[in-house]
Amino acid sequence: MAFNPNTIWISHTSLNDFDKCRQLYYLRNLYRDKKYGNNFRIQVASPYLSLGEAVHDAINHFVTRYPSSDRDKDKLIYEYNRGWGLKPGKIGGYKDSVQEQEFKERGEAMLERFYKNNYFSKRTPIHIDFPKLPLLGEDDAILVGNFDWLEETPEGLHILDFKTGKEEDENSQQLPIYSLLAEYNLKKPVTKVSYWYLDRDSEPIEKKVTDLKQTLERVKQKSLEMQKTIQNKDFSCNADIGYCKHCHEYYSAINDQAEHVQTDFKRKREVFYLD
Repeated sequence: MAFNPNTIWISHTSLNDFDKCRQLYYLRNLYRDKKYGNNFRIQVASPYLSLGEAVHDAINHFVTRYPSSDRDKDKLIYEYNRGWGLKPGKIGGYKDSVQEQEFKERGEAMLERFYKNNYFSKRTPIHIDFPKLPLLGEDDAILVGNFDWLEETPEGLHILDFKTGKEEDENSQQLPIYSLLAEYNLKKPVTKVSYWYLDRDSEPIEKKVTDLKQTLERVKQKSLEMQKTIQNKDFSCNADIGYCKHCHEYYSAINDQAEHVQTDFKRKREVFYLD
């Protein structure tokens, strides 16, 4: 596939941003900060985001870097501590050391629950390098996503998403979107989808596998709306006056009302702290 600079990259997160506020979608997904010479997107630091990334990265490194026979809790916590140390203080969005320690301990408890589940802590999931699915033509709009956990069972593919924060809405399209990506890239059916709320549950909660044809049509229709919005440059905020609760932090970041605290080369973003 030839590179198309006008390709619209669509994910579960960007779709949520688009539905919440057009300006939020623009600032989080399309806007690039050129002040620091990297042309990276912007990110407002958040303790919840930092916690989630640290826990997800620790699990991913644990199950991909160590053979199952060589996995113990010390290695899991080592990976967690190494990742946690990359985002201290304001870089992680923490207002002070007390809050930072509270979040760190929450993450440790989540990893304890993961490690105690021998089925998952001893298995190695399937890895797909940059899964994608063309939606409009060959490269006008492309659906992308990252699997927390994808495995093949005797019945078919199982998609598991780790949750470290609030409960996912029952109408969420996250698992259906991931199912579309898994089936398109592996050419095998998805027969099981689950969420695992690591802050409270010792094992995943299975959810209903939905009709993927309907999901695909909804995503295609939404991609057409996004394409039209981008063409018309109609990134107006939903608020009648000022900026809504969804986009005001990002608007502050681009207007020098937030402190630039890090250039994150791994995730290609400029990180800002808003007090």
